[in-house]
Amino acid sequence: MATTTIRVRPATRDRLARIGKRRGMSTPELLDELATRAEEDDLVAGLNEDFEKLRRDPDAWREHLEETALWDRTSADAPR
Repeated sequence: MATTTIRVRPATRDRLARIGKRRGMSTPELLDELATRAEEDDLVAGLNEDFEKLRRDPDAWREHLEETALWDRTSADAPR
């Protein structure tokens, strides 16, 4: 695996090392996990913003709910 160096404050380096040690992970493994979480957080935040915009448009929100209901009826685990 290729690696690179990134600059962080000594206090941040120490915090990462402590957290990694508690979790049984190396600092690079911890950084990978944290980067993945940050990307997932951004994705969820974006989806929440999009749904909020959709909710503010009554026609679009009604259309979304109608389409969701149609899809739910085709699902094997749909409420009956």
